[in-house]
Amino acid sequence: MRAVARVLLRAAARRWPPSIRDECRREWLAELAVLAAARRRGRMLRFALSLALTRPSLGPRPVLDRRLAYTAAMLLAGPVAALGLGYAGFLLTALGLFGLVFFAALLAFGGLLTAHAGSAGVIVRRRLAAPAVLLPSLAVLLYLPELDVAGYRTLTRPSLVWAGVMLAVLVAVGLTPRPVSWWIGYGGAVGAAWAAVTGAVWLHNGAGGFTLDDSYAWLWFPSTLVELSVGPGPAGTQLSGQFVVADFAEIYPHTLLALGVYAVAYVVGVCEHRDFPEPVAVR
Repeated sequence: MRAVARVLLRAAARRWPPSIRDECRREWLAELAVLAAARRRGRMLRFALSLALTRPSLGPRPVLDRRLAYTAAMLLAGPVAALGLGYAGFLLTALGLFGLVFFAALLAFGGLLTAHAGSAGVIVRRRLAAPAVLLPSLAVLLYLPELDVAGYRTLTRPSLVWAGVMLAVLVAVGLTPRPVSWWIGYGGAVGAAWAAVTGAVWLHNGAGGFTLDDSYAWLWFPSTLVELSVGPGPAGTQLSGQFVVADFAEIYPHTLLALGVYAVAYVVGVCEHRDFPEPVAVR
């Protein structure tokens, strides 16, 4: 038992700086001799094992500061919050133009909050901000069919199109100073959502016997946000084209807009981050 303890103490000593390694080992061996003389074999083994497994305390360790909290919150909770905002936008559609204005105000307010948190998230480098914010957003979009809330049911290709367009938009945002970056980012977010929704309806046009007039395809996206005529409905039905498009879309367009605003605001914040004081160290 004593031989095992000595091996553990030798391993523990290697983890300490050479300047104090021999002194620590002599003290530990002296304590080990006292325990061995008292025939306290269990205590002797626990003593050596604890030293072998314990991290050496070579100095103060910094407390996790608010920058890490902001970064984790935005990258993990941000897309989930954007999904909730997409639900809200879908419900506000029933209010017509007023609902669209209110939804836009919610997006703008959420963008300001995200930019503030992104400005504190200096843990994420500028060149990594775009992929860091897009990957969890894309995961949320691909998971939408599992929630049975997206009328398309298959959103992989449209969502990949959205991610590709947004990547180009975010790169442009990172290279452009404020306030122009806001306009480029928000305009690009609308364009990415427009392309994804149009592509998704196009891919599923004709499913279940519902065929829409493709000449109105450029109006499919805005018709999901406000009541807008997109031509006649499917032949042989009393349904309007706008109803069919909105039924296809459900919360997908609103979620795309919310995720786009979130991504743009976060990248703007990271590119304009402020330096916070160094973490306070505690002993």
